[in-house]
This record gives sequence, structure tokens and C-alpha cells, in this order.
Amino acid sequence: MSDTGLWDGCPRCKNREMTRVTIDLTFHQTTDRGRVTCCVAVPRSICPLCGFEVIDADAERLMDEAARQAYDKLPPRTPEDK
Repeated sequence: MSDTGLWDGCPRCKNREMTRVTIDLTFHQTTDRGRVTCCVAVPRSICPLCGFEVIDADAERLMDEAARQAYDKLPPRTPEDK
């Protein structure tokens, strides 16, 4: 979920304050050249009352960049890969 509605507080319980933390996130992405594993520090917002967690556009941008960098390190496809 992106940062839609965060200015109104928690989307679940409507608590007005969200706590922003940074976490290390490891994820896998399948590409046309194979699978990549990425590890990146991303910001997320957590409601201290109900525990609802939200990643925002900055986190999504960091994840996209990590996946692109990992993709760029993969060997190019060969005609035999088709």
C-alpha cells in the first residue's frame, strides 16, 4: 500500500499519528534474465495503536532502484535463452 491517506492518519483505525521507521527489506524479483535478490533499507509508517504498516512512494522508488541495479548485474540473454 502506498502513502494514500497518510495525512489523515492511520487508514485502519484513524489514529492521527503514524511512526516512521526504516527497515532492511529483502525481496526477490523475477526478470526476463532470471531472478534477482535485493536488500534495501526502506522507510515505512506504522500505527502505534493498531500496528497497521504502510510503505510510501519513497520506499517503492528505493525498491525499484535496487531491483534495477541487481538486474543490470545479470548477464545478458543469449539466443539460446528464448
